[in-house]
Amino acid sequence: MSSVLDYDSFDIVKTLGHGSFSNVYLVKSKATGQLYAMKSFFWNISPERILNEAKMLRKLDSPCVDKLISIIRKGNKVSFILEFHASVNFMEFLSILNGKQVLYYMKSLLTALEYLHSKNIIHRDVKPSNFLYDPKSKSGTLIDFGFSEEITFTDDLSNNTEQLSGNRSGTK
Repeated sequence: MSSVLDYDSFDIVKTLGHGSFSNVYLVKSKATGQLYAMKSFFWNISPERILNEAKMLRKLDSPCVDKLISIIRKGNKVSFILEFHASVNFMEFLSILNGKQVLYYMKSLLTALEYLHSKNIIHRDVKPSNFLYDPKSKSGTLIDFGFSEEITFTDDLSNNTEQLSGNRSGTK
């Protein structure tokens, strides 16, 4: 991938999904033909939320979590270029699940969460649409780190209890 990317570096192949904060597209690099996912944030999304997600993704390096390739910005439009992960629609997968497939799915998901927790990061938005699973390879990728948070542990257990319970307002 070239060092300077812009929106003209890619062709949109199709829409992969819509969310509350962004749309995700399958894109193809004009230079290499490589497929990527482009997460395009809506113009009114808080810059802090986008920066938090970028910060989290930059800290992580595992096949079981999303990999940030690049960030593109033009005016108030910001997009992440991410690795593309082949996966099945969860509702379609659910209709054909058997016990062994549940085992592989859960092992893959728990491996991703174990990795995150080893880095003191909590995802805070784990749900089927944020876990891209490929039954052929029996592997999955955790995506969408917009609500994720890094937890710092101290010797003061009362502080940790507040942090882990999600109380960030300073009130009890």
